Amino acid sequence: MPLKLKQYASLLPAVFLFTVGLLATATACAQGEATEPNKTNIYKKVDANGRVTFTDAAIGQSEVVTVTTPNIARPSQLSGSSLPTRKLLVPVEKYTRCDISSPQPETTLRNDEASRVTLTVTISPGLQPTHKIQFFVDGKKFGNAGVQSSQQITDLPRGAHTVTANVLSDAGAVLCATGARTFYMQKTSRLLPIPQKKMSKSTPAKAI
Repeated sequence: MPLKLKQYASLLPAVFLFTVGLLATATACAQGEATEPNKTNIYKKVDANGRVTFTDAAIGQSEVVTVTTPNIARPSQLSGSSLPTRKLLVPVEKYTRCDISSPQPETTLRNDEASRVTLTVTISPGLQPTHKIQFFVDGKKFGNAGVQSSQQITDLPRGAHTVTANVLSDAGAVLCATGARTFYMQKTSRLLPIPQKKMSKSTPAKAI
């Protein structure tokens, strides 16, 4: 046999084993069943002339060769709960303006106006997703943080009051804070007597 043919012939067993391994792997992939290494036995026989033969059944004094296929995950094992999730990052713009626009500074609210006061904050740019607004009246939280830029408050007592507001991130960090706005409440006291109109005295008629 020429030298080159002998060299090719010596490579045939390795090529055969490699091919069998690929076929076993492809079969396991198609079935999606292998979760543990899948072992397949084939048989190798060398005759008197040195010729190597591989079969799937034992022939005479043949040698057992074990071919192992790699682990292959079943499709059912790739559930959505086990897959890593990524949080969508939303670009955040920096707030350039946070002001109390209502009530007006140093304004005095009387009687009917004082019964219900509207608190309004102006923000630029507009409130961004996941951000909230928290109002404060006289240094104390008023209501819960929310997305509304206006709130109404009732039954404030007479006198001076202040209102502020903060823009909060989803983690509660202050992103923008307004200055304090002072306003006054003036209500007529119910304890004061209602002034009465004076009755004019009638002039007695003169006798003729």
